[in-house]
Amino acid sequence: PTIDFNKLSSSEKRSIRRTEWEFQGWSEIAGYHLDKVLGFNRKPPIVGRMISSSVLFSSDPSWTGLFRRLLPTYQAPMALVPWISRLNRGAPSIPIRNWLTFNTSRTLTQSNRVEALDVSDKLVFDYMADDHDTQGVQNWRSDHAFKLLHWDSGLGWREGPYSHTGCLDILCGTKEWKGVKHHDPNPPNCQKICRFRNSTIARLKVFGAPSSSKGRLSVELRNSLKDDPLSPVFHWGLYRVSGTDKDGVKREGPTVHFKPEVFSAGLDDKVNH
Repeated sequence: PTIDFNKLSSSEKRSIRRTEWEFQGWSEIAGYHLDKVLGFNRKPPIVGRMISSSVLFSSDPSWTGLFRRLLPTYQAPMALVPWISRLNRGAPSIPIRNWLTFNTSRTLTQSNRVEALDVSDKLVFDYMADDHDTQGVQNWRSDHAFKLLHWDSGLGWREGPYSHTGCLDILCGTKEWKGVKHHDPNPPNCQKICRFRNSTIARLKVFGAPSSSKGRLSVELRNSLKDDPLSPVFHWGLYRVSGTDKDGVKREGPTVHFKPEVFSAGLDDKVNH
């Protein structure tokens, strides 16, 4: 079912979590368009398509494939992601962290400064897309020329339409930056970056105070998405809303959708955070 986000209680809004970990295509599409609208252009093109089940399972030798071919044909929503070779690991170093957090007096070389500002842009993008997966170094990738990509937004918008206060911890970077191992819990506090590219700040300011409603980030994103066959894509997101009953016992709610409009409002709210 599609439910009204604004009718949820404060505790329910704080408890929202994505549920469909195996169904990540919609946020990849949204992430690609968000990256483009923000002017980063660091995310490989990703498009949505409706593909016939007869085509999708035509070469599937499994019993599941056979069963699907026996069913009446239907259209399946798919996100098409390009195959990219010669990728490199792009996880940022501790010296890059120290420079972005003003924890060093050392001056970076020009090439390292470019790298650091690319890292800063990626963390801004991940915050806007609510992608907490950036903590893992496996999700930092660069192309064959070692240009940092905005790689893997499949788990974006994790907390729902609006970000939580803790989402700002995305700006703390990787777990290595926080001094913990990959599977360890995050420390209670972490240091966020505070160096940003001037052009990135200027762009966000324009979106935060547009001359008209047409200049809002949400409107630009919606316009960018409108020609995709799966537009507006946010309606594909599945979430679970938890809460507590009258006895204070935590309960798991149903899996639900939210209207795309509330994601737009959440995105505009984040610009002005």
